[in-house]
Amino acid sequence: MIFRSEQQTLNALKDLHSTAFFCVGGLESDKDMVKDLRSFVEQLRAHKFPHFQMQLWVPDGETHHSVFPGAAMRGLRFIFASK
Repeated sequence: MIFRSEQQTLNALKDLHSTAFFCVGGLESDKDMVKDLRSFVEQLRAHKFPHFQMQLWVPDGETHHSVFPGAAMRGLRFIFASK
């Protein structure tokens, strides 16, 4: 669903003034979450929006539950550092 939504929404845009941080634990491969998020981020990068900043972090050895504390801190640092 997110891939269709991204195509429908962002294909019509020339720029996206936004910052995004994406994270998934490296051990979340049982549902292809790592592969799916990497694919989604690549789709976003392909737009080459001049004012869109994003970062993807996939820490090894982390699960869906253990990744949150580090992801929250890294995400906040990334988002607010770009302001």
